[in-house]
Amino acid sequence: PITIGADHFGSSVNLSADGSTLVMAATQEDSSARGINGSQSDDSVNNSGAVYVFVRSDNQWALDAYIKASNTDQNDNFGSNIALSEDGNTFAVGVPVESSSAAGINGDQENNDAYQSGAVYVFSRSNGVWQQQSYIKASNAQSEDQFGYDLDISGDGNTIVVGARYEDGSGRSVNSEKDEDGYGNGAAYVFTRSGETWSEQAYLKPSNSDEYDNFGSAVRISGDGSTIAVVSKGEDSISTGINGDQFNDVRSIQSVGAVYVFVRNNDTWQQEAYVKGSAYRDGYDFGHNSIDLNGDGSTLAVGLWLDANMTAGLDSAQFSGRIGISGSVYIFTRNNSSWQQQAFLKASNAVYNGLFGSSVRLSSDGNTLAVASSGESGGSTGVNGDQYNKLGIYVGAVYTFERSGDAWLQQSYIKASNTDVFDGFGRSISLSADGNSLAVGASSERGGSTGINTGDQSDNSAPGSGAVYLY
Repeated sequence: PITIGADHFGSSVNLSADGSTLVMAATQEDSSARGINGSQSDDSVNNSGAVYVFVRSDNQWALDAYIKASNTDQNDNFGSNIALSEDGNTFAVGVPVESSSAAGINGDQENNDAYQSGAVYVFSRSNGVWQQQSYIKASNAQSEDQFGYDLDISGDGNTIVVGARYEDGSGRSVNSEKDEDGYGNGAAYVFTRSGETWSEQAYLKPSNSDEYDNFGSAVRISGDGSTIAVVSKGEDSISTGINGDQFNDVRSIQSVGAVYVFVRNNDTWQQEAYVKGSAYRDGYDFGHNSIDLNGDGSTLAVGLWLDANMTAGLDSAQFSGRIGISGSVYIFTRNNSSWQQQAFLKASNAVYNGLFGSSVRLSSDGNTLAVASSGESGGSTGVNGDQYNKLGIYVGAVYTFERSGDAWLQQSYIKASNTDVFDGFGRSISLSADGNSLAVGASSERGGSTGINTGDQSDNSAPGSGAVYLY
């Protein structure tokens, strides 16, 4: 494990395609530093947040950079979301509670006149040297939009999609007028890079945008940059399956959730599919903040960690009793432009409050899936231990699945080497492109050691310090 400070280290993690660059956040880190490799010793700016870059050479990991915002501020939680390009040389950081009133690219960062409008910072590495490349705001930035609540980057690092879950535009089409006639409808923005210059390419809205839908609560872009999936966790339709009735709302049932798929043809984006699970319940928040796309966008994984189905295993019956927020994952596949549900996955030891599906990650070919269950209660350590050795709440586990043809099988059950209650192992996860390297964040881990593979892992003297584990 890698641990630094007492700052929820590991709250977000990302691996490069080859697994040799690892970027991770400590969202409650407190230093006042700005920019690259500043002083870490002045803890006068509470919860400003920081990002750490590590690189691997000859199987040895070393700290490559310590990165702060260019406008570090109290309670910004820099690093709330991170997205890393395949080559590890470009990454974007979402800061949804950043409060400057700037709009567009590289505006004035130095005021706090637009509370929680949100921002995205882009960093690039050239010849081993990191620098901030851009400071991105929504073109229609408004207070409380939370631009940057989630974000993702294409494999080549040239396209970024950013969710703003509380944006108020009422439009129902791509690049509709940016009004403020709704309330919490949500939006997603697409930005592209030419050389070192970023510009906004598209403003995405769903075809049934409505108030409180929170469209943009999770976003993913395929590695090739051609497909985007966006979650609208507050969407209320009770339809099921693909491209059902988007306006089939029942007043007593709310926040069922939906995922929208968009595709790009040259520089033009359009909605391709409206995706729902094969079952629904009030408050499901389908997708919530847990989706992923594979490299060519033909496989979509959707986590439903609020699912209360009590079954365990693969393709279980979806209405066989309830066990509170045990969680599940749906797999969808695309053939040409036609989507279908391929699988419904549960943990092999589904438990009350397991939160299975709290994070999902696919390999580039879509045949390996890692699923976090950050509330799982097992007390074993390492890989494939006893799944029924219950320790307590919010211990956490990660499950990996492999696809052969259309069939999915659970491959492994992964625990920390120092399993403990309330660690939240699986708070964040990342897979390398080939699916052979896995990073797991446990942002509530309490180890008091620092550095890489040093110190006593059983030392719980630093509550909430956090750790990251590599497999």
